[in-house]
Amino acid sequence: PAEFSDHALSGGSEWDDRIGMFSAVGACKPGYLFLVRSFDRLFRDTTKGVTFCAMLEDQGVTVHSITETGGNGGGMEAKLVRFVMLWVADWQRQITKARTRARMLQHQKDGRRMAAVAAHGLRVDPQHENPLIPNLSEQASIDDMLRLHKEGLGPYAIAKELNVFGYRNRNGNLLEKGQVTRILNRNGFPATGPARREAEATKSS
Repeated sequence: PAEFSDHALSGGSEWDDRIGMFSAVGACKPGYLFLVRSFDRLFRDTTKGVTFCAMLEDQGVTVHSITETGGNGGGMEAKLVRFVMLWVADWQRQITKARTRARMLQHQKDGRRMAAVAAHGLRVDPQHENPLIPNLSEQASIDDMLRLHKEGLGPYAIAKELNVFGYRNRNGNLLEKGQVTRILNRNGFPATGPARREAEATKSS
Protein backbone atom coordinates (compact mmCIF):
# COMPACT_ATOMS: atom_id res chain seq x y z
CA PRO A 1 0.00 0.00 0.00
CA ALA A 2 1.02 3.61 -0.59
CA GLU A 3 -0.29 6.96 0.54
CA PHE A 4 -0.52 10.11 -1.60
CA SER A 5 -1.76 13.61 -0.83
CA ASP A 6 -1.98 17.12 -2.24
CA HIS A 7 -0.81 19.47 0.48
CA ALA A 8 -2.97 22.57 1.04
CA LEU A 9 -5.30 21.71 -1.86
CA SER A 10 -8.97 20.80 -1.87
CA GLY A 11 -11.46 18.95 -4.02
CA GLY A 12 -12.21 22.27 -5.69
CA SER A 13 -8.70 22.58 -7.11
CA GLU A 14 -8.05 22.20 -10.84
CA TRP A 15 -6.84 19.00 -12.53
CA ASP A 16 -3.34 20.35 -13.13
CA ASP A 17 -2.84 21.17 -9.45
CA ARG A 18 -3.63 17.67 -8.18
CA ILE A 19 -0.17 16.19 -8.64
CA GLY A 20 -0.43 13.87 -5.65
CA MET A 21 -3.75 12.43 -6.74
CA PHE A 22 -2.62 11.70 -10.28
CA SER A 23 0.61 10.21 -8.93
CA ALA A 24 -1.62 7.81 -7.02
CA VAL A 25 -3.48 7.01 -10.24
CA GLY A 26 -0.19 6.29 -11.97
CA ALA A 27 0.75 3.83 -9.22
CA CYS A 28 -2.52 1.90 -9.57
CA LYS A 29 -2.78 -1.44 -11.33
CA PRO A 30 -5.80 -3.64 -12.15
CA GLY A 31 -7.21 -5.05 -8.95
CA TYR A 32 -5.93 -2.20 -6.77
CA LEU A 33 -8.12 -0.30 -4.30
CA PHE A 34 -8.13 3.51 -4.55
CA LEU A 35 -9.14 4.62 -1.04
CA VAL A 36 -10.28 8.14 -0.14
CA ARG A 37 -11.71 9.63 3.03
CA SER A 38 -14.75 10.91 1.14
CA PHE A 39 -15.70 11.30 -2.51
CA ASP A 40 -15.57 15.10 -2.36
CA ARG A 41 -11.84 14.80 -1.61
CA LEU A 42 -11.48 13.64 -5.21
CA PHE A 43 -13.25 16.64 -6.73
CA ARG A 44 -15.91 19.04 -5.56
CA ASP A 45 -17.05 19.08 -9.16
CA THR A 46 -19.66 16.59 -10.34
CA THR A 47 -18.38 16.13 -13.89
CA LYS A 48 -14.72 15.80 -12.87
CA GLY A 49 -15.54 13.45 -10.00
CA VAL A 50 -17.65 11.11 -12.12
CA THR A 51 -15.08 11.17 -14.93
CA PHE A 52 -12.24 10.44 -12.52
CA CYS A 53 -14.02 7.45 -10.94
CA ALA A 54 -14.95 6.08 -14.37
CA MET A 55 -11.34 6.44 -15.53
CA LEU A 56 -10.09 4.37 -12.60
CA GLU A 57 -12.81 1.74 -12.99
CA ASP A 58 -11.89 1.36 -16.67
CA GLN A 59 -8.37 0.51 -15.48
CA GLY A 60 -9.75 -2.18 -13.19
CA VAL A 61 -9.23 -0.09 -10.07
CA THR A 62 -11.93 0.05 -7.37
CA VAL A 63 -12.68 3.41 -5.75
CA HIS A 64 -13.83 3.27 -2.12
CA SER A 65 -14.72 5.95 0.39
CA ILE A 66 -13.95 5.36 4.06
CA THR A 67 -16.86 7.47 5.30
CA GLU A 68 -19.44 7.07 2.51
CA THR A 69 -19.75 3.32 2.11
CA GLY A 70 -23.10 3.61 0.31
CA GLY A 71 -21.24 4.89 -2.74
CA ASN A 72 -18.75 2.04 -2.86
CA GLY A 73 -18.97 -0.60 -5.53
CA GLY A 74 -19.73 -0.81 -9.23
CA GLY A 75 -23.49 -1.33 -9.06
CA MET A 76 -25.98 1.24 -10.30
CA GLU A 77 -27.19 2.10 -6.78
CA ALA A 78 -23.62 2.77 -5.63
CA LYS A 79 -22.95 4.91 -8.70
CA LEU A 80 -26.13 6.88 -8.04
CA VAL A 81 -25.16 7.49 -4.41
CA ARG A 82 -21.68 8.51 -5.51
CA PHE A 83 -23.12 10.92 -8.08
CA VAL A 84 -25.47 12.50 -5.53
CA MET A 85 -22.62 12.97 -3.04
CA LEU A 86 -20.44 14.60 -5.68
CA TRP A 87 -23.34 16.81 -6.81
CA VAL A 88 -24.03 17.97 -3.23
CA ALA A 89 -20.34 18.78 -2.74
CA ASP A 90 -20.32 20.72 -6.01
CA TRP A 91 -23.48 22.61 -5.02
CA GLN A 92 -22.04 23.50 -1.61
CA ARG A 93 -18.85 24.79 -3.24
CA GLN A 94 -20.79 27.01 -5.66
CA ILE A 95 -23.01 28.36 -2.88
CA THR A 96 -19.97 29.15 -0.73
CA LYS A 97 -18.27 30.93 -3.64
CA ALA A 98 -21.39 32.98 -4.35
CA ARG A 99 -21.81 33.98 -0.71
CA THR A 100 -18.14 34.86 -0.35
CA ARG A 101 -18.21 36.96 -3.52
CA ALA A 102 -21.39 38.74 -2.43
CA ARG A 103 -19.88 39.51 0.98
CA MET A 104 -16.66 40.82 -0.56
CA LEU A 105 -18.57 43.02 -3.02
CA GLN A 106 -20.60 44.43 -0.14
CA HIS A 107 -17.44 45.11 1.85
CA GLN A 108 -15.97 46.89 -1.17
CA LYS A 109 -19.10 49.01 -1.53
CA ASP A 110 -18.78 49.87 2.17
CA GLY A 111 -15.23 51.03 1.52
CA ARG A 112 -13.42 48.18 3.25
CA ARG A 113 -10.05 47.22 1.88
CA MET A 114 -10.09 43.62 0.60
CA ALA A 115 -6.68 43.42 -1.09
CA ALA A 116 -3.31 45.14 -1.28
CA VAL A 117 -4.59 47.19 -4.21
CA ALA A 118 -7.85 49.08 -3.86
CA ALA A 119 -10.63 48.22 -6.32
CA HIS A 120 -11.19 50.50 -9.30
CA GLY A 121 -13.07 53.58 -8.10
CA LEU A 122 -11.51 53.55 -4.63
CA ARG A 123 -8.21 54.58 -3.11
CA VAL A 124 -6.46 54.33 0.22
CA ASP A 125 -7.15 57.23 2.53
CA PRO A 126 -3.77 58.84 3.33
CA GLN A 127 -5.00 59.39 6.88
CA HIS A 128 -6.52 55.95 7.47
CA GLU A 129 -5.82 52.60 5.78
CA ASN A 130 -9.43 51.48 6.30
CA PRO A 131 -12.00 52.35 5.12
CA LEU A 132 -11.17 53.28 1.55
CA ILE A 133 -12.36 56.52 0.01
CA PRO A 134 -13.63 57.27 -3.52
CA ASN A 135 -11.16 57.87 -6.32
CA LEU A 136 -13.02 60.68 -8.06
CA SER A 137 -11.49 60.27 -11.52
CA GLU A 138 -12.13 56.52 -11.51
CA GLN A 139 -15.63 57.05 -10.13
CA ALA A 140 -16.31 59.23 -13.17
CA SER A 141 -15.26 56.39 -15.47
CA ILE A 142 -17.54 53.99 -13.56
CA ASP A 143 -20.47 56.40 -13.95
CA ASP A 144 -19.88 56.47 -17.71
CA MET A 145 -19.55 52.67 -17.80
CA LEU A 146 -22.89 52.23 -16.09
CA ARG A 147 -24.53 54.79 -18.37
CA LEU A 148 -23.25 53.06 -21.51
CA HIS A 149 -24.21 49.67 -20.09
CA LYS A 150 -27.79 50.86 -19.53
CA GLU A 151 -27.83 52.09 -23.14
CA GLY A 152 -27.21 48.49 -24.22
CA LEU A 153 -23.50 48.51 -25.01
CA GLY A 154 -21.38 45.50 -24.17
CA PRO A 155 -17.98 45.54 -22.41
CA TYR A 156 -15.95 45.77 -25.62
CA ALA A 157 -17.95 48.73 -26.94
CA ILE A 158 -17.89 50.40 -23.52
CA ALA A 159 -14.10 50.10 -23.29
CA LYS A 160 -13.78 51.54 -26.79
CA GLU A 161 -16.01 54.51 -25.94
CA LEU A 162 -14.22 55.23 -22.65
CA ASN A 163 -10.85 55.16 -24.37
CA VAL A 164 -12.16 57.76 -26.84
CA PHE A 165 -13.28 59.84 -23.84
CA GLY A 166 -9.67 59.73 -22.63
CA TYR A 167 -10.04 57.32 -19.72
CA ARG A 168 -7.10 55.06 -18.91
CA ASN A 169 -6.37 52.38 -16.32
CA ARG A 170 -3.99 52.93 -13.41
CA ASN A 171 -1.02 51.93 -15.51
CA GLY A 172 -1.89 54.57 -18.09
CA ASN A 173 -2.95 51.95 -20.63
CA LEU A 174 -6.17 51.71 -22.61
CA LEU A 175 -9.14 50.11 -20.87
CA GLU A 176 -9.92 46.57 -22.02
CA LYS A 177 -13.08 44.49 -22.22
CA GLY A 178 -12.11 42.25 -19.28
CA GLN A 179 -11.52 45.17 -16.94
CA VAL A 180 -14.86 46.74 -17.87
CA THR A 181 -16.62 43.41 -17.27
CA ARG A 182 -15.08 43.08 -13.79
CA ILE A 183 -15.98 46.66 -12.85
CA LEU A 184 -19.57 46.24 -14.03
CA ASN A 185 -19.93 42.99 -12.09
CA ARG A 186 -18.43 44.55 -8.98
CA ASN A 187 -20.99 47.34 -9.15
CA GLY A 188 -23.93 44.98 -9.50
CA PHE A 189 -24.42 45.20 -13.26
CA PRO A 190 -23.63 41.81 -14.88
CA ALA A 191 -22.23 42.40 -18.34
CA THR A 192 -23.57 39.15 -19.79
CA GLY A 193 -26.80 40.51 -21.24
CA PRO A 194 -25.44 43.51 -23.14
CA ALA A 195 -22.37 41.53 -24.18
CA ARG A 196 -24.60 38.87 -25.72
CA ARG A 197 -26.68 41.49 -27.54
CA GLU A 198 -23.49 43.10 -28.77
CA ALA A 199 -22.22 39.76 -30.12
CA GLU A 200 -25.55 39.04 -31.80
CA ALA A 201 -25.57 42.50 -33.39
CA THR A 202 -22.04 41.95 -34.69
CA LYS A 203 -23.03 38.62 -36.25
CA SER A 204 -26.07 40.07 -37.96
CA SER A 205 -24.23 43.12 -39.37
